[in-house]
Amino acid sequence: MASRQSGGSSVRRFVFLLIAIIVVIAGYTYGWNYAADRLVTEANARVAAINAGGRRASCENAEARGYPFRIGLFCRSVMYVDAPSGVAIRAGAMRTAAQVYQPNRIVGELDGPAIVEFPGLNAQEVTWESLQSSTRLTGTRPDILSMVATNIAIGPDSAPAGQRPAASADSAEFHMRPAGSGRDIAWRFERLSLDPVLLGDGTLPLLSGEADVNFPVDPSPAFSGSGLRGLGATINSMVLRTAGNETAARITGPISIDEAGLIDAQLTMSLENPQVFAQIMAEFFPAARDQIRIAFMGVAMLGDTPSMPVRIEKGAVSIGFLRLGNIPPV
Repeated sequence: MASRQSGGSSVRRFVFLLIAIIVVIAGYTYGWNYAADRLVTEANARVAAINAGGRRASCENAEARGYPFRIGLFCRSVMYVDAPSGVAIRAGAMRTAAQVYQPNRIVGELDGPAIVEFPGLNAQEVTWESLQSSTRLTGTRPDILSMVATNIAIGPDSAPAGQRPAASADSAEFHMRPAGSGRDIAWRFERLSLDPVLLGDGTLPLLSGEADVNFPVDPSPAFSGSGLRGLGATINSMVLRTAGNETAARITGPISIDEAGLIDAQLTMSLENPQVFAQIMAEFFPAARDQIRIAFMGVAMLGDTPSMPVRIEKGAVSIGFLRLGNIPPV
């Protein structure tokens, strides 16, 4: 008799446990679907708000995916057009995902190609092998952002098939994090190649580089279409080197862009293997070849890693007493 009572009690406990599991799963599924509906509704509302503000945006066929442990927004294609500023971006499918227990940390992936337009430039087609991002949101804005792309190529949207891209790189990275009331921004690229047509009479080897720049105020609005004018920053380190590490130039110092788009900067440049750097500069600025060689003869006497001032005054660039040319307004 006791054995039958014990067996019946075990069955009841098992049934109760099974019911509890089913209730938990059903409740979780309902909660996930509710959150998914809210995500899609919020995304569509934000797109509608952008369109109502005189701009255009779309997230084609928005839907939420990732059940059971993730939740993210999927769009068949994405678009953003800001006609007043002249900025436009159109790209392929976008996929985002966040853990359900950490919804403010989002990873994403975007398919190419993308058509990008900026003021003063013809539409450019940008292709890549992979483009991934990771961000931490504070409210509705990115607080920390990282983007990594591989096998990037950029060229005119109207270029014939098979034409060499205007620029290409094996990889590129972009990182942003808060720094007081401003932002620290860093980027890196490997094996950058430029079409000789862009260089005119000059030539450049394959280049790699990285930078670490501090903005005392948040520059995010500038990257969303309001423009770079009026921004100031401090270059903590900006390094440009040949892909074979034959030479490198490191630049530090403050830089600013006035309301007319002209750059002003008081920088310091340190060189590794200045003779090789002088040869590259002479090939890039062939019209000033003799001046560059004479100037760098004295620089080479300062050692293997000499330093020299780089001045930019209203877009006019000078290294020491050597005038190199002008940077057009940005």
